[in-house]
Amino acid sequence: MNSKYWKKATKIIRTPSLLISIIALLISGFSFYFQFFNIKHSLFYTTLTPELKKDEIVIPLLIKNTGNQTEVLLNAELHLEVKDTSGGFFKRISPMNNKEAYVILSPGDYKTIRIAGNYRDYMFGTIQYINETEFEYSSITVFDNLVLILKLSYLTKYGAVAEEERLIGAVSFDENENVSRIDYMPIELKELDLSNDDYEIMSYSLIPNFKIEGKESIDLTDSNSVMENLDKIQLINRILREQKKK
Repeated sequence: MNSKYWKKATKIIRTPSLLISIIALLISGFSFYFQFFNIKHSLFYTTLTPELKKDEIVIPLLIKNTGNQTEVLLNAELHLEVKDTSGGFFKRISPMNNKEAYVILSPGDYKTIRIAGNYRDYMFGTIQYINETEFEYSSITVFDNLVLILKLSYLTKYGAVAEEERLIGAVSFDENENVSRIDYMPIELKELDLSNDDYEIMSYSLIPNFKIEGKESIDLTDSNSVMENLDKIQLINRILREQKKK
């Protein structure tokens, strides 16, 4: 480089006010880039060692935001497998709306929440509603090696609602319907698929408590009420089926 121009450039850089302005422009440029172009959505989670309390299986859930954007976890549910002659399905054992599970994490934040599932409600069995006057009750018949999963609902980077399931392990019960064993997967951080754009628009419904009225009032949403009146439920179900055949 020509020594004449090099001296001029050196003189300009050594000017304090100009140097400060150049540094300020560089900082502004980097800030603009990281704010608008370097967007990183990243949310990791893992289930920790299960805990047993009275009538409950408690799963601690660790969530960590390793990105530079705010992330939202909408809900977390525990689902336990029900095995029957038809093959089996999963039954939710935790509250549908877990207030603790609604989490907003800023960049770098992490949090541990506890998701509790009531296995006494699970032991109650299931009721399948066929229509407004017909339903079918099924009791629990298999108690060993029932799969326990965690179901997460969260917002993707597109602002859509997405769901993801994770295997926690297997649960076994004894003859007194108490937990006898839980075999759980290793504790390992896993990244949620925040880029998931394969979703469906979901709608929600609120259904009032369904009761059978007459000489007896049976609240089908109350486990105790159903168990106390199980013989009446089975009788009503049989009568309704016979009437339908006619």
